[in-house]
Amino acid sequence: MAVTSTRTDVAAAFFNLDFRDPEPSPTSSREPRSQPYRTNPSLQQPTFPFLSLPAEIRIQIYDLLLVSRNESPSHTTKTSTKPTSTIKPIPLHQPPSPRPHTHTHTISPSILLTNKQISTESLPILYTQNTFTLHSSHPTPLHTFITQIGPQNLLLLRSLSLFIPWQHSTNEVWPWVILLTHLAEKATGLRFLEIGWGANCASAWNLKPGAEERGLGDNLLFVHAVAGFRGLGCLRVKGFFGVRWPGYLRGELGGGVGGKGTRVEVVEGFPVEGGEKGHGDWDGDWVRDVNRENERRVRAYQAGTEGLVP
Repeated sequence: MAVTSTRTDVAAAFFNLDFRDPEPSPTSSREPRSQPYRTNPSLQQPTFPFLSLPAEIRIQIYDLLLVSRNESPSHTTKTSTKPTSTIKPIPLHQPPSPRPHTHTHTISPSILLTNKQISTESLPILYTQNTFTLHSSHPTPLHTFITQIGPQNLLLLRSLSLFIPWQHSTNEVWPWVILLTHLAEKATGLRFLEIGWGANCASAWNLKPGAEERGLGDNLLFVHAVAGFRGLGCLRVKGFFGVRWPGYLRGELGGGVGGKGTRVEVVEGFPVEGGEKGHGDWDGDWVRDVNRENERRVRAYQAGTEGLVP
């Protein structure tokens, strides 16, 4: 039996809002019953007939309220000489912090609670125009998210970015495989998927086979699950992963010969962009040194994966 998702569930998926009605506080039987509060009709503000607006105007309003954007859309960063995207990814999980989290989202999901028609009109914009991200060793936050939004909204999801740090990740491979397999089967509208793996390559000891510091980037079960995503326009793999992974994924997803199928983009390690003469704020020599060290760590990591054939 399919699990239905309410408008409250969908809104709560983004802000963890508690929309439950507050419980009435107990009152003493001796207290006099208060008179009902009566409003003065002349002081009430008139209701705006939102649904009487033309559909194209309503769509523009939904776009402004539900698409997460950077506050300054046209600027360059220290790590890139190109203008940054106007789309600001929506994180699905906030890591533990001694300080209370303040929501930095630039969306207003409360409009989803207005009524059924507005919710139906606006949900496609919410899921097709945003990129949802998760930085976590375990997939529980992603599982919670897709459970809250429900199977119909999962079909609308277009862009997803996952990063799996090496810490405590080696015990989580099966939960990841199960969830990725489920997503590949159910999130059939997904067009962009980014998966990154972290590793601690500070010393050769960390790179021994089976070391926790290697993370999940060289796990055969994981890459097999990634290859199950069909219909993607682009798959981006980044960080530290098996040396044969890009070729395997291109072969499985049809992006190798003739440019048909899924385009597989590869970012090895975490290079720093910019630093060219006349561009960016970073010193060119520093950027080159950092990127040489990044390349050394990638090669050291991948040297232990040459015998892994997906």
